[in-house]
Amino acid sequence: MSEQKTVFTQLQEYIMHLEGGKHTVLLSSGTIAVFQTIITLTRSGDEMVVSAQLRPQTQELFNLLLRDWGVTINFVQSAHPRDYALAISPHTRFVFLDAGANPSLGKAEMTEIAHATHKNKIPLVVDASGVSPRDCAPLSYDADIVIRDLALLCASNQCEGGAVTEAGHFDWRVSNVPLIKAGDPCHDGFRWAFDLPKEDAKVAFSMRLEQVMSHIFASKLSQPNAAYIMQKLTDQAL
Repeated sequence: MSEQKTVFTQLQEYIMHLEGGKHTVLLSSGTIAVFQTIITLTRSGDEMVVSAQLRPQTQELFNLLLRDWGVTINFVQSAHPRDYALAISPHTRFVFLDAGANPSLGKAEMTEIAHATHKNKIPLVVDASGVSPRDCAPLSYDADIVIRDLALLCASNQCEGGAVTEAGHFDWRVSNVPLIKAGDPCHDGFRWAFDLPKEDAKVAFSMRLEQVMSHIFASKLSQPNAAYIMQKLTDQAL
């Protein structure tokens, strides 16, 4: 068991360093990683701004499940940063980009969109599934959270897995994300942005995702899949 746990931790650290972030959460699939990122940041009545170009499975998630969840989705058709800035309202909790489905969103565009989200005190989330970290490194473009489908990352259909990595530079204490700032109804009123130790508070989103959402849904990446993915990524030397 200790050896398997070490493999899990090694994969977690490997992905974290690959992305250039401060904390990585490993989940059971890429779709679960997207869904649980959303419900870590939003609740019924909240809004999010989303690029209209999405991978098919993500499109289904946004159009079907999340509307029933009570979250308003404001789609942006273009790749122009100005259009994302205009779509943000006081109820917007984050902006979501799908880098794999929207190649016109390059480094310059992503950086400008990140500037707009930070001006409105909300994070930029980028799903980079299907794109090599060599070609797309969202955290280096000022994004705050990056999601990867690990099956796509290691180019294998023999496993499932997802990774969510947080940059650790977004200040959740002054953010417009109530679920991270106010008392968490899923965790005895705990205030993730304020009640965590100083270093952990820098990745308050990751702490809520890991300690609450993945626990409720039992969605942690399995040890066998962690070992398989770690071996595949090591062989590829990403």
